[in-house]
Amino acid sequence: MSNNELVRLEGIVKYFPTKGGTFYSESGILESGSMIHAVDGVDLGIERNSTLGIVGESGCGKSTLARTVLLLIKPTSGKLYFEGRDITDLSYGDLAKIRPNLQIIFQDPFSSLDPRMRAKAIIAEPLSVVTKNRETIKERVREVFEQVGLSVDQLNRFPNEFSGGQRQRIAIARALATKPKLVILDEPTSALDASTQAQILNLLLDIQEEYKVSYMFISHNVSVVRHMSDRVAVMYLGKIVEEGPIDDLMLKPRHPYTAALISSIPKPDPSAREKMVEIRGETPSPVNPPSGCRYHPRCPFATDLCSEREPQLQELEDNHRVACHYPLKG
Repeated sequence: MSNNELVRLEGIVKYFPTKGGTFYSESGILESGSMIHAVDGVDLGIERNSTLGIVGESGCGKSTLARTVLLLIKPTSGKLYFEGRDITDLSYGDLAKIRPNLQIIFQDPFSSLDPRMRAKAIIAEPLSVVTKNRETIKERVREVFEQVGLSVDQLNRFPNEFSGGQRQRIAIARALATKPKLVILDEPTSALDASTQAQILNLLLDIQEEYKVSYMFISHNVSVVRHMSDRVAVMYLGKIVEEGPIDDLMLKPRHPYTAALISSIPKPDPSAREKMVEIRGETPSPVNPPSGCRYHPRCPFATDLCSEREPQLQELEDNHRVACHYPLKG
């Protein structure tokens, strides 16, 4: 773990039992097909005052990874480090002490805010963990409410009295109230219209500059991730298949799945459009993932080796890693 890393994930795995329950073989290993492989062996680092983008199709494990990083759900195995400290198995009391430093902004502001609470109470709630001083809480609520572009005259309103964009600003204010060091943004603009999306994204960039906060930005929209991120990790069926600096990865994708995602980005100039990289078939089930490379059933370049042996993340260039037996030319 480097000195500039705020968070480090080492071999993070998260399985969920299927409806039939958890079954074990005689050797004590989980039987294939009895568990949903939501996140399967993720190694990542998030540096201070930077943004790590996580991109991939719906159902690839992005949101599960986010909740595991926050320990809202415990990993099945692996280690999670925060500021160099292993926090994977902390007691409830010890974990509560670092909770103010780890916050999340959810996708849907319509469901992430309690409709029975006024805006001021929603923002004040996490502050009650940090201090019991009412005046301090009141002052911080007003301060952060104005920082996200809302008027203090609106503090007594309920969520249903705000627009979708304003609700997401309240959610951002709630996350910022405790002055966190890491904020996870789980599709924070996907429920908003295009013009409001741009306002929220620019607000998040301004906040990062002011607070020197780190982001994990989760999205299926590659263009948005490119706008927000310093580095990006591409996720497929619970695995990281490529990770590197955003510009390098966007200009020189080395994994076929990454190339397919990038080629699907709409281009306004028809003459500038390139031939789309093919993705065949449907995403396999995470209950019984394919052997070898999980992408091989859909990859146009796959060989027998791809189905027999799983590729490991290897560094091909400076800080650019890819998990592929036949990486594309840079």
